[in-house]
Amino acid sequence: MILFGRSILTRMAAPFGAYAIAFVILFSAIAIELAGAVLVGARHLGLEADQVFRVSDIGLGVTGWFLIPLGWLGLIAIALTRRKSAHPTRTLLRIVRQQRHWLIRGIALTLLHIPIGRAFATYKASIPFVNPFDWDQRFADFERAIFSVDTWRLTHAVIGEGGTVAIDRIYALWGTYLILLAGWIGFTRNRDVQIKAAIAFNITWFGLGSALATYFASVGPCFYEVYYGSDRFAPLMAILAKADRDHSLLAFKAMEYLSANSGTGALGTGISAMPSLHVATATLGVVIAFVTGARPWVKTLAIVFAATIMLGSVHLGWHYAIDGIVSAPLTVAIWLASSWMVDATRRVGTRREEGESGGGLSYA
Repeated sequence: MILFGRSILTRMAAPFGAYAIAFVILFSAIAIELAGAVLVGARHLGLEADQVFRVSDIGLGVTGWFLIPLGWLGLIAIALTRRKSAHPTRTLLRIVRQQRHWLIRGIALTLLHIPIGRAFATYKASIPFVNPFDWDQRFADFERAIFSVDTWRLTHAVIGEGGTVAIDRIYALWGTYLILLAGWIGFTRNRDVQIKAAIAFNITWFGLGSALATYFASVGPCFYEVYYGSDRFAPLMAILAKADRDHSLLAFKAMEYLSANSGTGALGTGISAMPSLHVATATLGVVIAFVTGARPWVKTLAIVFAATIMLGSVHLGWHYAIDGIVSAPLTVAIWLASSWMVDATRRVGTRREEGESGGGLSYA
């Protein structure tokens, strides 16, 4: 019976190899986060478990996450057609079977994004119920003390309305970037980078986007007047309002959506400024580009995109500069910690594999 159970565990761990321990840690952490979301949703938002994890509004994300395997299957099908394979279906199934470990890892990681996204939305929507927004004045004052002026004044002094529109459009691409990044993490063939990126991605969202965001509860300049009754950032919003009248800013539509759905737990809602999750995930993309030795143009694109997100977060009134300044180094630290943990567990996993294959180690 013990041998039978061990055989099942060995087969289940096969797709993950020496990284099985790291994957178990990741899946366990996600399970805890999902359970916590149910409790938070019930206590602060009055949501049942099925409401917390409703998935009717994430069809686009699912499609984007599976673009890589769908594209891979499409290319194989085209190749088999060109070669006029006598048994294309049988050949395709054989190739899928040969690549099953890669596909299992990818599908497991990708499907987890569905409940993870819903859990994060629940945590974020509950922030004001757990810890009322009260950090904004301190962040705004600290920023003015450092730069001698509100940083949005510096960006708007240099960037005109045309530049504002360009930044607005690029900033709106963050959602597409996020879907593609999650899809790449799920289906990259580099298991080492895959698990490190998956863990770092998860810690970034729940460590920075939920835990720290709840502790440093803040709304950002764009909602300052709504939540604090102060016109401190009215000049900034007036500039953006003019640009919106002239060019219809996507940022303004997003702000209206957040205001209308605040506290509902709907996907993409919930307000928080510190730390900036936009900057954090863009920074993670830069780290991954360099760690994987990506082509120079990919690294350059990642850097430019992250810099634009950092600039846009201030220029469009979403964040104080300090939000991004804190997020970027914390994200790098998260990557380093994730890498250390994965490397440590991989060494244990490698020794275990060697022992099971007769390498001389024994696990009684």
